[in-house]
Amino acid sequence: MATLNRISIIIPTYNSIKFIQHTLYSILSQTNCEKEIIVVDSGSKDGTVEFCAGKVDKVIYYPPGSMYAAINEGIRNASNEIVTYINSDDCYYHDILADYLNYIIEKDLDFAYALGDYMDANGVFRSSIYTPDVKLVKKYLEAGLLTFIQPSVIFKKKVFDILNGFNTTSLKYCSDYDFYCRVFKSDFSIGFYKKRVVTFRISDNQISNAHKGIMLAEEISIMSQYSTLSSFEKLWVRVMFKYHNAGNIFLRVLRGYQLSGKIKVSKSMSPF
Repeated sequence: MATLNRISIIIPTYNSIKFIQHTLYSILSQTNCEKEIIVVDSGSKDGTVEFCAGKVDKVIYYPPGSMYAAINEGIRNASNEIVTYINSDDCYYHDILADYLNYIIEKDLDFAYALGDYMDANGVFRSSIYTPDVKLVKKYLEAGLLTFIQPSVIFKKKVFDILNGFNTTSLKYCSDYDFYCRVFKSDFSIGFYKKRVVTFRISDNQISNAHKGIMLAEEISIMSQYSTLSSFEKLWVRVMFKYHNAGNIFLRVLRGYQLSGKIKVSKSMSPF
């Protein structure tokens, strides 16, 4: 019988051996909570599956082509009432899941998001993101902005079931944005856990860099379905987001230039 003090964590993988050991360690080292780890692999040939064997609860094969279809498959196979998913190169902060789960249980929430950070390909902090309270998130979503880090999200499986999971029929790269729009448009109880939970790895070859044009088209399509904002309101909301997030944007750009070697910051000036 599934209980609320347990969580099922879905990890979609494809040739993830370079980073998944860090992801798994960040999960397995969490204490005071019961974790079911489900790896959904799409045919890795680099030893990912072999590395995961014996360390996770389930390894499921799902044909390549859609990360979100793989996540759907993993959640359908989850045994627990509370679920989440994390990329195979992202990491949870130390001993945070138990407190996060307690927050969800005590507040009787269907869906929650939390604070998080971005790290570079080497696992070094790059920046954070301005993350507002629940009432404002819906408006930001309607303007095409995701103001929380994806793996900070935890939700009850009933949310997934009621919304029929992630849309993989017409969307390939923005299914999570569509899912969150549907969540915030529904009557689910939603909470904001105001602690840092995860760190999201940014790299040059990630999907958002390689398929920007397709992603933008999908975002526009999603906004046309769920947004009630006028063009001017969308523009204003985007301006306000940049205002609130200015420090993080500056830090992210600065770190990007540092990593590319285009600028050098002296040791006395560097905050890192």
